[in-house]
Amino acid sequence: MTTKVREELYQFTQLEPGVEAQQAEPDASARPTFTELYRYQVPVGMKYTFRPGHTFSFDSTLDPTDLVRVEVRSQNQMGSVFLIESAMEAQVDEFTDIDLIKRFDISEPVVAEAGMWIVIGVIDAAAVDPDDCHFILTCDRQRIGII
Repeated sequence: MTTKVREELYQFTQLEPGVEAQQAEPDASARPTFTELYRYQVPVGMKYTFRPGHTFSFDSTLDPTDLVRVEVRSQNQMGSVFLIESAMEAQVDEFTDIDLIKRFDISEPVVAEAGMWIVIGVIDAAAVDPDDCHFILTCDRQRIGII
């Protein structure tokens, strides 16, 4: 048997099989924290590489000043690397103008391998239903197949 690795530029969205969505409730505490809106565990045989210059677009019912975060977490979710540590919704809501689309806040590639988590979180003033949101994460996807 031979393994074949196929790498391609990929647009990762909320429609990706395995993406878990949950309603984000408002956080009215003195120190608001990010609430997970979407999470995805990278399956065996798959790897995603996020590079400087890759982009993130997010459309939602959030207020323009509510905050969005994108991170890659370790398998045990104890460690993480932020692709976007914190950005206002108004900064990430562009999908078409290449000059305005939000680029990742990274200086070197970040790899999400099998078992790791890709997480989108929000700090919001009102409840957010993930069915009313959509996003596109640009990345390189590697699929490993056995032939």
